[in-house]
Amino acid sequence: MKNKKGMIYGVLLMTCLVIGLSYGAFIFSTDKYRSSELLISKLNYSIDIQEDGSSKSTINGSTVTVPASTKVYLNITLTSVNEIDSKYTLAYKTSTNAKVEYSDRTPWNTKGVIKGIDSNTYSKKIRVVIDNTEVSTPSTVNFQVYGGYSFNSYANIELTDGYVSVSGPYTEVATNIGNRLVDIIESDTSCLTSTSNTCLYGGENIKNYVQYPEDSDKTKNLWRIIGSYQIDNQTLPKLISQSTTSTSTSTLTTDLTSFYNTLEDKEVLVQQTNKFNCFTNTCAESTYNSIGLLTDYEYNQIGGVNSYLTSNENYYINTSTAIKEVTSSGITNSSSTSGLKPTIYLQTGVQVTGSGTVSDPYIISPASDINLVSYTLNGQATNKTYADLLKTNVVKNVTCKNGTTATWDNTDFSIKLKNIHTPDYCTIDFGDGYSVSLTATNGTVSPSNVTVGYGGSASFTVTPNSGYKAELETNTCGGTLRGNTYTISNITSGKSCSITFKEDNPFTSGTLTYQLYKDKTTRLTSARGTGYNSVYTTNNTKTLYTSTENGTTVYYFAGNATDNWVKFGKNASNQDLYWRIIRTNSDGGVRLLYHGTSTTATDAVINTSTAFNTTYNNPMYVGYMYGTSNATAIDRSNTNNSTIKGVIDTWYKNNLNTNYGKYISTTAVYCNDRSNPAGGYNTGNTSFYYGARTRLDTNKTPSYDCATAEDKFTADSSTGNGKLTYPIALMTADEVSFAGGLYINDAPTWYYYNSAKGSSTGSNWWWLLSPYRWYGGYAGVFYVFGSSHPGYLNGGDVNNTSGVRPAISLKSCIKYSTGDGTSESPYEIVETSSGC
Repeated sequence: MKNKKGMIYGVLLMTCLVIGLSYGAFIFSTDKYRSSELLISKLNYSIDIQEDGSSKSTINGSTVTVPASTKVYLNITLTSVNEIDSKYTLAYKTSTNAKVEYSDRTPWNTKGVIKGIDSNTYSKKIRVVIDNTEVSTPSTVNFQVYGGYSFNSYANIELTDGYVSVSGPYTEVATNIGNRLVDIIESDTSCLTSTSNTCLYGGENIKNYVQYPEDSDKTKNLWRIIGSYQIDNQTLPKLISQSTTSTSTSTLTTDLTSFYNTLEDKEVLVQQTNKFNCFTNTCAESTYNSIGLLTDYEYNQIGGVNSYLTSNENYYINTSTAIKEVTSSGITNSSSTSGLKPTIYLQTGVQVTGSGTVSDPYIISPASDINLVSYTLNGQATNKTYADLLKTNVVKNVTCKNGTTATWDNTDFSIKLKNIHTPDYCTIDFGDGYSVSLTATNGTVSPSNVTVGYGGSASFTVTPNSGYKAELETNTCGGTLRGNTYTISNITSGKSCSITFKEDNPFTSGTLTYQLYKDKTTRLTSARGTGYNSVYTTNNTKTLYTSTENGTTVYYFAGNATDNWVKFGKNASNQDLYWRIIRTNSDGGVRLLYHGTSTTATDAVINTSTAFNTTYNNPMYVGYMYGTSNATAIDRSNTNNSTIKGVIDTWYKNNLNTNYGKYISTTAVYCNDRSNPAGGYNTGNTSFYYGARTRLDTNKTPSYDCATAEDKFTADSSTGNGKLTYPIALMTADEVSFAGGLYINDAPTWYYYNSAKGSSTGSNWWWLLSPYRWYGGYAGVFYVFGSSHPGYLNGGDVNNTSGVRPAISLKSCIKYSTGDGTSESPYEIVETSSGC
């Protein structure tokens, strides 16, 4: 245990440390006079430093160097080399953050009185901890002793050169011991006297309290542990009572017996022996039996009046010549009456709980046949609780001192015994638990590795990367994910696990819609802020905006987007056709606006001059299809095609239907919103506005919803009116507003521009699908201006002639092929025989 040591002689003065052999100034005050510069000789002390345990540190005289991330325990023995009694202070200095404290198992304090050189000279052993575990570099600690005369206070002992007193206590976990009291004593290297026969406990020990008998009031029935002795071939703990009762020389034996009879369970706790004559390190027979007195040898070895044996009440002590008395000044001849502080031996197998401090004294209990005396971690004592060890560690083995074979059973956390030898004392040794590691694709894990006990659970905090969500695509260890916590349960071996987060993409993997969402990494809830009350022409890429259609989230382009190009289909002349993405639909498809045969086209219309309806004198002519004239209400029976629908259908039939119709959605809704918010329709001269005009001019609240079934133009009747011959129509005024347009304002946004930053339609105006107004016998529909007013949103009479720029919707199942949406690399789809 004592494997390294160093020794120095310190030169100390009360107020000044003198180097070499010189003298120093000594200043003190008394009640009668003050004197200064009184020359005196120096005070000298020796320091012996020994490391307890493995050889981790380097000791050179009074200097100790401790490696990084390491903790060491030192036993520092101070011996006075002076002819007079004096006071001392143990001090240290270090340039690091290492923690230097005295241990709660120290025999003596770091400040105290020490005897001078005479026949009863004793040294002071101080147990010190250097805790360098939180320091990433080696720490060098220098120790020094500062001294003063016995009449000086410790405040007068001046520390110099950056030294500070060693303070504490540091709570030390004893190593390699069970819960037998004798094991605790025998493993305590702080014992003042340690031979094969005896171990006397430290003179100022603060961790040697025992309560017996047990009481709820922890201040009652206290004893102090003197140490241990070899008695009748057994190692026995010895205690002295802290309580003092009155006795006399004539009644001493009777009073000892009376005291003994107050003890509980003494048959299984107290050793029956008469060996109380302990005048050396062995104990001989005496006239006492089972209970006796302290000896002067023990009193002096432990430290007498400067130790825990001091008392304000006198008490009897045994010497080799007579019964004497301990007073506050030491041992004197006995008076006829004094105090009684008995001593007893405890049986070897007595076990304890508690920590041994004055507030938490050891509580003793008898031995049993098989005793579970301790648990350790990798062979070393630990301050972890048994419950904590079961959570984070696994049992390596169970060893019993006297040969019983013990096996740990993980299935029910029990110990199975064979070849039993009684009594026996067993220790559970825990080792490192099962290591469980976790990695996450498309996310992060914290911590990356945890250690758990048998059958335990490992929990990790997992966070998906941007663009991914807290749902698992793969999960190799079958754990569960709740929120951001991933848990693997019932672990019985080490594991290396991995998870993969799913992409945060609401669309089917591999489709054009999926790729579109993946590429556009910025998604905003509004293009222009609440109200859509200004033009929005901001340049942007990789940006989608969010709205809803029939309660389903849809994504659209706004401002001067430059990465919403699609190359899809060929016209009758076998020329490639180009489109701009307007938005996604509630069915997951992608809605497109026609852009002709190139991204630089200035003629992106299929017809430069056609009326929306050649007939204009009834409100019903705002319909993409309409019914018959009715004097009181517009007829939405949709039995007749508008003029512009005929133009669009013919173009679709001749260019897309045969080869590309299989890719185009029949469930997408094209809203020809003929609602009249003011209520009522008529054919007279009274004017009124349709829903889109009120939303975009008055309220500034565009919408993708189409509330009336008759106005939901679809080719498939499952989602709308089913009146379309072909799944094609026009862009709506609401879609223009979402995209950045504003009623009666120029708005050069993506739907106006071609890739050369010019007008996609030249000077041509082009029709929208949204009804505008009924005014003075004329029906009106919205349109967009060409280069004369870039992107200008307005409305005109249906019999006017403008360009035709159709809109189609690709199916949600269409597979993505290539491209990133730029004009140089527009999105393209996979062409198959079935379309999807």
